[in-house]
Amino acid sequence: EQALELAELLKNIKKLSYVNLIPYNPVSEHDQYSRSPKERVMVFYDTLKKKGVNCVVRQEHGTDIDAACGQLRSNTM
Repeated sequence: EQALELAELLKNIKKLSYVNLIPYNPVSEHDQYSRSPKERVMVFYDTLKKKGVNCVVRQEHGTDIDAACGQLRSNTM
């Protein structure tokens, strides 16, 4: 699992690192991607925490107006 791989990469610098888990915010021009279910994000988070990695799941804001993280971009009319 990728969470275990990330924890392994950070094992020697855990005290110096902090991981922000930011769920994917959809954008219309990249509809081939989708957001992971919340349960899957939490399993990833729990795995990192159990391995001693400092991390947080970022709260989302602005998805409803296409202004969330990763959504800000130029729109033409």
